[in-house]
Parts: sequence; structure tokens; C-alpha cells
Amino acid sequence: MSTKHVLVVWEHPRTNSLTSAIAGDVIAEPTVKGLEVDVLDLYRDCFNPVRATGSERCYELIGG
Repeated sequence: MSTKHVLVVWEHPRTNSLTSAIAGDVIAEPTVKGLEVDVLDLYRDCFNPVRATGSERCYELIGG
């Protein structure tokens, strides 16, 4: 039987925000149930849906 995976995608600049707290709960619940959880934190990955001049530095910092 294969392991089930959950992908949690979230974004917020403050780690002490309500969004962060909710993301933590969303991540914890499937973990407790034995599911494998992958987390994609768009803010900490420097994600910007609009690629602008000068954004290459951030992209280079994350190894892109």
C-alpha cells in the first residue's frame, strides 16, 4: 500500500500571524493520521507571481 501525500501551500510574511497558526494546524492534522505532508511556503521561497526586473537575486538565493 502506498503512502498518501498532502501538499500544503501557504504564504504570509509573519510567522506569528493567524494564517501561520492555521497552516500549522493544517500541517499537523494529516501528520497525526500518518500521512506524509509536504509544505510549500511561498513567502519564504521568495515566490512572486509577477517576475520583475531585479527579482533574479531572490531567485538565485534559493538556488533556482
